[in-house]
Amino acid sequence: MSRASEIVEQLSWEEQRSLEEALTAVLAPPHQPEDAFVAELEEALLAEAERRQEQQSRLSTVGLVGGGIATLILGILGFILFRRQRREAEPEEAPAPAPVPAPAG
Repeated sequence: MSRASEIVEQLSWEEQRSLEEALTAVLAPPHQPEDAFVAELEEALLAEAERRQEQQSRLSTVGLVGGGIATLILGILGFILFRRQRREAEPEEAPAPAPVPAPAG
């Protein structure tokens, strides 16, 4: 049991009630927000959530398209480099021998 609980149990019922009222007055908000304020806040929060969801959707689409384009470009570059290396690795064909002139006669 905590020290605060021990102290509260030693108080009379009237003192406990007074302590509860004093704490409630200090810790509780002085008044509840008006319904119009709550409705306006709710509307603003919903609008912000919808805006962020649309923004996230657009970013996902841009990422998907951008990733596809990057993959395509890298694939083409890889293919070009592969072909270049393969050509360099192949032995060059010997030049065709010069035609021998036929003897005249």
